[in-house]
Amino acid sequence: MAVALPFRRAEIVAAAMLLLIGLVVLIYGFSGGSAIMCNSPYIRVGVQCCLDLNGNEICDSSECIPGVYFAMDQSGICLNFTTSCLPRGWTKVDRCPEASCYDGIRNCHAGLCEREVDRGGPCPEDNATCFDSMMNQGELGVDCGGPCPPCLDRPRQSSCFDGAKNCHEGLCEDAVDCGGPCPPCLPTCRDNVMNQGESGVDCGGPCSPCPKPAAPVWFYVIPGDEMVNALAVSNDSGVIVVGSYDNTIYAFDREGRKVWEYDARESVEHVGISASGTMIAAGAGTYVYFFKNATLRQVSTYSRRLRTGEAVESLAVKPDGASIAAGLLYDNKTIGNNHIYYFDTNGNMTSSINTGHASGRVFVSPYGYGIVDGGILYLNGRDSPVDFGTGYPSNNIQLVVFSPSYNVVSASPVRLFFTDGAGRLKWSLPFNNTGIVGVSRRDDVIVGTDGVYKFYANGTLGWTFPTAYAVSHIDVSPSGNYVMVSTEDRYLSVLNATGSLKWKYFINSKVTSSGFSGSEEYFAAGTFDGRLFLFRTLQ
Repeated sequence: MAVALPFRRAEIVAAAMLLLIGLVVLIYGFSGGSAIMCNSPYIRVGVQCCLDLNGNEICDSSECIPGVYFAMDQSGICLNFTTSCLPRGWTKVDRCPEASCYDGIRNCHAGLCEREVDRGGPCPEDNATCFDSMMNQGELGVDCGGPCPPCLDRPRQSSCFDGAKNCHEGLCEDAVDCGGPCPPCLPTCRDNVMNQGESGVDCGGPCSPCPKPAAPVWFYVIPGDEMVNALAVSNDSGVIVVGSYDNTIYAFDREGRKVWEYDARESVEHVGISASGTMIAAGAGTYVYFFKNATLRQVSTYSRRLRTGEAVESLAVKPDGASIAAGLLYDNKTIGNNHIYYFDTNGNMTSSINTGHASGRVFVSPYGYGIVDGGILYLNGRDSPVDFGTGYPSNNIQLVVFSPSYNVVSASPVRLFFTDGAGRLKWSLPFNNTGIVGVSRRDDVIVGTDGVYKFYANGTLGWTFPTAYAVSHIDVSPSGNYVMVSTEDRYLSVLNATGSLKWKYFINSKVTSSGFSGSEEYFAAGTFDGRLFLFRTLQ
């Protein structure tokens, strides 16, 4: 049955046309008689245009916060802004590197921006730099000495002015830059010789007072004198967890009492602990182990063994204990690629990452991860290798260390690199044997070779501490105020923030692992011959 419509078709069309004309007139009237066009970076809101510099379709006036903000564009220029609203293409960073014509970065300073890296603008057009792979501008070696950081390559650039005890011109120096092919040595308080009326080597007499004899708070001997592979210390040093070559995970309290031990069936290569000491993880062979509340009972209240089918390559625990950060596992199945796994506090796998690399090593930390495949470094899931700049290809990388500020220190046998978490090079230095490196939360970099060297976050040399024997192990306290140094003569030394010796102890073995407490009052050290020591930092 047909339904009668209240209007005929022609009447409906006419009414619709009248309505459309009315709307057009209304909009035209509100717009002042002209169409509203907003050109980027402005957007239209109603009958007005507003600024939207960061392209998120929100007016900046409603989201900008006054203050000092640092940002970097895609070309590497870093500037400070007085508002949180940034132009399109600029990304916020923690801080801009200290800008100069010698920092290897295209940036702005002296009121101008460089046209190319360290050239043009505030810099000479043909500016010789400390990163141009040429020996110029009064340098004593390629990109070192003179106006650049000290030459530390051995033996390519050895000289009487490189701040190192080495050999050149067919002779060897008797001390740093003196004797042999150099001018005669004068007694100093840092020549590793007991002379000039000193009461000890480089102490007493005309030098600083000799450190008091040091002693550990306690020590423990691993059964069978098996090597201590790894250790970690809680924030208050109330829990020290140890992984040993004897296939055992140990937990000790600050007084040296063994709280518990666990048979891991294979050599325990990696351990981690939360700041509170209530969450412990360990990697041994093809297993990852989890423990809770380690100090509350003689036997841990919770443990879970997860067989991965792969070999645990590295492991880290987040300081808050909220998760086990990235146990790196090397695939020995047919999956084809290495994987990184993340676990919650109950040992449940929460996520995984296929690294896309079937070989090489992966370095993990609570602050990121790096993959070294064929000696080439890839950072934090980047598909392309880290670019260390012209002349510094990212090959032969052997060590990757992450700082709490998400910067990265990496090392090849002949060079040290400092990048941010995105792989942007901040500085690099020639250096031999850079396999012993530590970094503090202030981004102070400590390097051990034939001595100890401290570099600030901007790459400048802070201090050096010569050692009579090669450095075999170093550890840096969280703040960088203390450095533990183990040398081939089987001594363990503690330096302060200025590189001065506080005390040393004959440990009679090589230190293989160590860790400071978060409070920095204590640190633990494990040795090649199966000894575990707890020391007070200042004795």
